[in-house]
Amino acid sequence: MQGQADDIKNALLVWDAAPGHKTAPVQQWCLENQLTVGKIPESCTSFVQPVDTHFAFVFKAVWTKFYYEFIAARQVKLTSRDKRWFICW
Repeated sequence: MQGQADDIKNALLVWDAAPGHKTAPVQQWCLENQLTVGKIPESCTSFVQPVDTHFAFVFKAVWTKFYYEFIAARQVKLTSRDKRWFICW
């Protein structure tokens, strides 16, 4: 992560338990920018983030279907890295 977040210092950032939120660069960036990080315990996301687990879940499923149909129609070969990235999204 790059840059400073001068306009959001001393803020509370609440995240779920996604692996990307636990990386050293992300944690360091939060520390340098004086962000207090609150974490939603694993398996509790559906209780505190219903929009994320219900609306976003459906949106991502529809978008994934569209993406793979688009790729298939153009006979594009996806690498395993491409597939891993899209699945993690």
